Amino acid sequence: MSKVDPQIAAMLSEKLIKEFCINNQVDSPQDIAMVLEMLISKSARAIEKYNGTATARKVCDKTSYQLSVSPCEWHRS
Repeated sequence: MSKVDPQIAAMLSEKLIKEFCINNQVDSPQDIAMVLEMLISKSARAIEKYNGTATARKVCDKTSYQLSVSPCEWHRS
């Protein structure tokens, strides 16, 4: 059983991304996309390293699916 609360993980992830962008003056849509693309890539590789390629692909596929069926809940502020 996981010790990680999904809601807390989501909240912390959003906070870290926002703080990183603010602290490093990442504010253009292009720069935000580039930074977060690298974060997605590095995250997928970390999942692969510790859980295997199949699990990493499953997580990426699930994320891609959610993008196609659910509207964005974040709004720039």
